[in-house]
Amino acid sequence: MVRYHAANGYKGITGISAFVLQIQYMTVYERIDYIMDVGLILKVAGVGITVSIAYQILSKYGREEQAILVSLAGIIIVMLMLTDKLGGLFSSIRSIFGI
Repeated sequence: MVRYHAANGYKGITGISAFVLQIQYMTVYERIDYIMDVGLILKVAGVGITVSIAYQILSKYGREEQAILVSLAGIIIVMLMLTDKLGGLFSSIRSIFGI
């Protein structure tokens, strides 16, 4: 994905500087794809935080069954959000190994 090469004279640069150099050599479509991946991570984190808060509240008031159902629903929602990315991962693995 990244077109950064150490042969350009930037050998040994780490941290924020290397990140800026990597983004500089990305095409527009690669940058959009990278931003969408970060958005997906934030969505998954938001679902996780919401589910954990709901689970804590429900278990505090003695509704363990509903709390378990909420956590199960959160897992299903996250898996549905990741289905496209997992499909792309498996197709790239298939193309790499020639399956």
